[in-house]
Amino acid sequence: MSKISTFLIPVIITSLTACGSNNDVPYHYQSAETLSPYQQASFEQYVLETQQWMKLERNFITDDINREIALNSPQEYRPSKPNGEAILLVHGLGDSPYSFSDIAQRLSDKGYLVRTVLLPGHGSKVGDLKLVSADIWQQSVEHQIALLKQESENVWLGGYSTGANIVTRYALTDSASRD
Repeated sequence: MSKISTFLIPVIITSLTACGSNNDVPYHYQSAETLSPYQQASFEQYVLETQQWMKLERNFITDDINREIALNSPQEYRPSKPNGEAILLVHGLGDSPYSFSDIAQRLSDKGYLVRTVLLPGHGSKVGDLKLVSADIWQQSVEHQIALLKQESENVWLGGYSTGANIVTRYALTDSASRD
């Protein structure tokens, strides 16, 4: 083998390896710099900051950006005739608060203050799920429960799939839930 061949083979291999770098990863598999914030002082601020984060990080699949954000945003359903009780609904893995829109409205019609949350890592792109853990989801839900308890002494929890696991874990470990 000549000296030129000995030199060119490593250069070619290095060049080909560089062509397969992470820069070729599709946008929806890339992670955001940070997760959506979830420790705000109010639910209204939480919704606003979550929507701002989604505008920056979401992999939009239609031209209607505002509709996509609205469908993925946390929601509050205030009853016209409050019964003094509240419900927090938590979606499952890969889902969004929109999955509760029908039942949330019906519960609100029955007098409940209903809120839905967007679990961190959701509502944007698949790659953002690499940034979260079960503990982060638990912390975000516990914070929203605390905010809801500022509005109502009686807070009910509901969830679907992963959301059901999160609220069940909270109910089993929170001493006030057993009183």
